[in-house]
Amino acid sequence: MFFVHFYKLTQEKLGAGAYASVQTCVSIASGKEYAVKVVDKNEESHTRSRILREVNTFKMCKNQPNIVQLIEVSAYF
Repeated sequence: MFFVHFYKLTQEKLGAGAYASVQTCVSIASGKEYAVKVVDKNEESHTRSRILREVNTFKMCKNQPNIVQLIEVSAYF
């Protein structure tokens, strides 16, 4: 199953950088709103290992009150 089966992207863009953008999405099941980071997988400087390192960093920070929480990872590699 893919991201689009569980979430609907909104038009609200929260920010953008050199290789990724952050926008809001809504869970189809619960109606809860989340922020989603959309990474350009074609950007040469952002390799799979780099993305996985960022995901692992978020996982290590789980339950820290002042750090945004990683809910789910969906990838098309």
